[in-house]
Amino acid sequence: MKSVRVAGLCAALFATPALAQAPGPNCMQLEGALAQLDRGPDQASQNRLEQAARMRADLDQLNAQARNMNCDAPRGFFIFQGPPRPPQCDAIDDQISRLRANLSSVERSGGGDRDGQRRQLIVALAQNNCGPQYRAAAQSISAPSQQQQQPQRPRNFFESLFGGPVGSEPEETPGLDVAPMDLPKSSTFRTVCVRSCDGYYFPISYATVPARFASDDALCRRLCPATEAQLFTYRNPGEDIQQATSITGKPYMSLPTALLYRKQFNASCSCRAPGQSWAQALSGLEDATTLQKGDIVVTEERARQMSQPKPATDAAGRNKAAAAAT
Repeated sequence: MKSVRVAGLCAALFATPALAQAPGPNCMQLEGALAQLDRGPDQASQNRLEQAARMRADLDQLNAQARNMNCDAPRGFFIFQGPPRPPQCDAIDDQISRLRANLSSVERSGGGDRDGQRRQLIVALAQNNCGPQYRAAAQSISAPSQQQQQPQRPRNFFESLFGGPVGSEPEETPGLDVAPMDLPKSSTFRTVCVRSCDGYYFPISYATVPARFASDDALCRRLCPATEAQLFTYRNPGEDIQQATSITGKPYMSLPTALLYRKQFNASCSCRAPGQSWAQALSGLEDATTLQKGDIVVTEERARQMSQPKPATDAAGRNKAAAAAT
């Protein structure tokens, strides 16, 4: 079951010591599990939700039937007793009691399971140093459980009858549950590299997670060495460049040059220096920190060959080749 897999994943990752500063190596795996959990309930959870909805509808119908039959009318005492209840009321009361018990059982079987899995993942993300948003959420989860309740003395006879003196009642302790909206939602993000001089942007990653933002930002700056550039991100699917923010939280649309490249062309705004080839501009990318399996390194010589027009075969040569073929 999904809950067993999530619990096993969190237990394994809790045992891994988190690094002091850098994100842990398990962040992508944990954020992927959180994103999958946030995308929607699994089939078993969906079936439980549908079953609970049907049971609530049946319960509402039975309660309405009981009211119409005056089954819930208050009864008096002695000579002030109200009219006798219809004999069918006992059967309806029994059905209502059994349906309420069944509904409670269904809700217990799946109601808190999903939230519990999210909390386990959030705490694991915090312990693996995957981002400040997870540490803040984990603190909000654990803070109530760390509060110590002070021991209370037994009540005397009068306090038992009439209640304790003003201020003696313990304040209600917040529950351990954290509303889902208080926890960071996870999903995949699109990252783009933005040139500060004209707002032009080009893609870095089409579907990534926050744990990869730092490496995407470094790649962005190295792909545009001749001018200032920085990484912006937005949720994918669901958002576009107008909702993009930098990794420091600055909205793209707040930039003075946002979308400026669409209105005017600035010849001096380029990711490569004047007179510099792309092979020269990107010469610093040939290290192990950015190269991955399957990447093609374009050297200056290779770039020159690729930029040359393909030599055309003259007509005589083509005719000679055709004659030889026949």
